[in-house]
Formats: sequence, C-alpha cells, structure tokens
Amino acid sequence: MIQVQIGDLLTQTCHIDVEEYSDVIVYDQCTESPDLLSADNFLFILLRKLTMCTTFNSVSLLKGA
Repeated sequence: MIQVQIGDLLTQTCHIDVEEYSDVIVYDQCTESPDLLSADNFLFILLRKLTMCTTFNSVSLLKGA
C-alpha cells in the first residue's frame, strides 16, 4: 500500500501551495451526501484525511447536483 501525505497530494495534483490554517472546500458533482460513501471510497478517505489534518481550519463538501 502506498501512503501519500495530504499536503503533498494537494501540492502536486492541484498545483496549489498549502497554507497553514486554510479553509478547504471539496466539490464533487455526483455526491449528494458524504454519509452514503463507503469507507473505501476515495472521496470518503480524502475528506477524512483533510478533517484529521491539523493544518486546515475547516473542511467542507460542496454537494453536486
């Protein structure tokens, strides 16, 4: 299993600088509720890692429709 640090993922994939105490908003066009995601779903894992990371003030999911 390969483990990736969330800050590295954001820096390399999204080409953004991760600033300490930033607010993070994740948008997913298809997800209505994060409660319905399975534990092995990428979005579930991403949200959990972002929430557990002390670098960010808040983590929110903008629901798609």
